[in-house]
Amino acid sequence: MTRHVKRIGALAACALLLVSCSSKPPKSLVTPLPTVSKPTPQANAPMRGIWLATVSRLDWPPVASVNGRSADQRIAMQKQALIAKLDNLKQLGINTVFFQVKPDSTALWSSKILPWSDMLTGNIGEYPGYDPLQFMLDEAHKRGMKVHAWFNPYRVSTNTKPSTIAALNRTSYQTPSSVYVQHPEWVRISGDRFVLDPGIPEVRDWITKVVTEVVANYPVDGVQFDDYFYAESPGSALNDAQSWRQYGQGFASKADWRRHNTQQLIVQVSRAIKQTKPNVEFGVSPAGVWRNRSFDPAGSDTRGAAAYDESYADTRQWVQQGLLDYIAPQIYWPFSRDAARYDVLTRWWADVVKPTHTRLYIGIAFYKVGEPSKKEPDWTVQGGVPELKERLTEHGVTVLRPEDVFFTVENDGKWNFVSEEQAKGIPDVRCHTLLYPFTVFNAAQIENFPAREQPAPSMTEAQRNELLERFVASSGVAVEHGKGVPRFDHKTDTVRLPYPENFHSSGAYYAAKLREFFKATGHTSREARQPVKAQTLKSCAFEEMRAEMFSMLAGAKFGLPMPEHGSAERLRLWNQTFSGGESRALFRAASEAARALTTLRQFEAGEQPAARWFPKREAWPELVEMQKQRDAVTGVSFRENASGASRPASGSTTSRSLSESARAFEKTDDLTVKARLILQNPDFLNMALMLDPSATRELAALCDQVSQALHMELDEKLRSAPGAVENPLPLNEQKAASARRMRM
Repeated sequence: MTRHVKRIGALAACALLLVSCSSKPPKSLVTPLPTVSKPTPQANAPMRGIWLATVSRLDWPPVASVNGRSADQRIAMQKQALIAKLDNLKQLGINTVFFQVKPDSTALWSSKILPWSDMLTGNIGEYPGYDPLQFMLDEAHKRGMKVHAWFNPYRVSTNTKPSTIAALNRTSYQTPSSVYVQHPEWVRISGDRFVLDPGIPEVRDWITKVVTEVVANYPVDGVQFDDYFYAESPGSALNDAQSWRQYGQGFASKADWRRHNTQQLIVQVSRAIKQTKPNVEFGVSPAGVWRNRSFDPAGSDTRGAAAYDESYADTRQWVQQGLLDYIAPQIYWPFSRDAARYDVLTRWWADVVKPTHTRLYIGIAFYKVGEPSKKEPDWTVQGGVPELKERLTEHGVTVLRPEDVFFTVENDGKWNFVSEEQAKGIPDVRCHTLLYPFTVFNAAQIENFPAREQPAPSMTEAQRNELLERFVASSGVAVEHGKGVPRFDHKTDTVRLPYPENFHSSGAYYAAKLREFFKATGHTSREARQPVKAQTLKSCAFEEMRAEMFSMLAGAKFGLPMPEHGSAERLRLWNQTFSGGESRALFRAASEAARALTTLRQFEAGEQPAARWFPKREAWPELVEMQKQRDAVTGVSFRENASGASRPASGSTTSRSLSESARAFEKTDDLTVKARLILQNPDFLNMALMLDPSATRELAALCDQVSQALHMELDEKLRSAPGAVENPLPLNEQKAASARRMRM
């Protein structure tokens, strides 16, 4: 394959293969365990691997694919992005992809144990429309590339934010639900993340079951765990005191017990993989330092954070016991790091694997060269790491790759080389590891190398508020502000809310507005879920259930405050009380809530919502203007770009002066004109009420009349608009409903 060289720049990451001799492994240095399956034989081709991270959408899927896209657009964008990555990796000589299929407690495959990952759609548990793991396998294998399923075994979430808790709790009515919901007794906080407690035997069984599901149902070439075992941080240590009291008896220390737990996980998973499909490889990518020599004579001459003592992972033991096909220590730092020298660690690991069947993969972080880093300033010394720059030529970076050679020594002292297969039948065969050159190319040296994807900018608070304001207004649902609690008045078909300043944040305001908006969608003039005359305690309860679900869905999408923590319990009680606990009722409620969210998403994308009741886009500007006028009547300014608006002070002016409004009001008999004058200038109405209190009733009646006239006018426009959707209600009933929607 011909590569066109361009220039020196930032280097791409590549994994190097250190191959050990195939001599029999010695007896374990620790207490022997029952026999495990022999590791999978190494393929002839060297490993050239790359890690493809899906957590936080670091490498894939594209962030833009889940922002304001239809399902078809999202699927097409995600598939195309993956194909493009595989094509470029193939051109670069990469033959193995470590694909992160379990970034947390969600799955990128069709699982009966884990819900679908929100990395794909933005919502945990939402079916993405295809199977990403199967698609990856099909496309990679088509190109002659292997795929290793990469699992983070214990991580439940990447943070403990209220929005994350709400998203996890929303899976309670899904199948399967999150382990966070199914087994809250397993969940702890560590490293500011929700994690599973490694000390609970049922947790290890559960993880083993998850891995086995993938191995049994997909043609993966391997399984890999990263370095997250006991992943604590100084300010967020794992509280496993209860598990230690229950399961830690008989161990000299808590640290020994923790290492035992990690060991058991590796043993269980290793055996399960080999029993399910013997040819599937199992590997781990742990911290680079096993132990420092100052603590253990068998350790490396380093002073770094040790896996044995920090994450309670005896990685050396796993190699010696033959539990792994390969190990890939993470040594991603400059050669000059004195506390843990790169060359010292690579030699130490090569010595560890040499008498075993376990293969050693060590990566070099070429992608860091030239990138500013406060923690690792050596990456920018003289434009990059000197050791790497010295080897960088127009033909790439030449590094050394160890490789085994088998030979016999003739009488004259000459070596007679034989193949590994031939060596098995020769009693006096010898084996040495020789160093061969291996070329790694600079990313900037490859023409048409894909630029690093830039995440799509997230929606600001102001943009979110403006979108939600326009959506509710364009829907034709009337919103009025005043005293009291948020509610939907079914008789008048009006959402009634306290003034925005009465909420502790703009998010809380719009969360309440959307919840009551959803109830309005069930009105007779829309989806007819709740006819006025047919309202019962049961129907009201189910409407509350639907609204609760919609609140959680919309809140997750737009970062709005979630309903209080008792939402899931209330849903359960409503369903138990009014449907006898039938799951169909919950699914029906969830389906209708999701349909309403789809309407919102379609509006966000600039599309005509599919809901039959939603007005045509030609009417949206008029509806928005009408909502502005309603807000003006009750003293609320339209919030186009504010995080939350406050009531204007009495005496404020608008575009039309008070005297001008008064004169115009007196000159016209047109109710529509009178209505607009009143709505555009609330001070005019206030003045009239103060001047003539006895006329309050007449003014109220006038407002009712003119509001009806306004909405009748709008209804006529909607009815006669090109392509208008037919309303199933008779015209007279439509007008009556319209009048109610606009009544003040």
